[in-house]
Amino acid sequence: MSWEFKLWEEVLTIKNGRNQSKVKDENGAYPIYGSGGIMGRANDYLCEAGATIIGRKG
Repeated sequence: MSWEFKLWEEVLTIKNGRNQSKVKDENGAYPIYGSGGIMGRANDYLCEAGATIIGRKG
């Protein structure tokens, strides 16, 4: 089996994160997770379905 090497930008899109305070709502339907567990709730998403999230802290 041989492997083909590609640059990151050829196979994925990297985007900077957004702050959860933009969607935070203490009565929200969706949990906001941090490294210590649930850190709030929201009624909107910060990323699209199918996205892979890589934490920047913790």
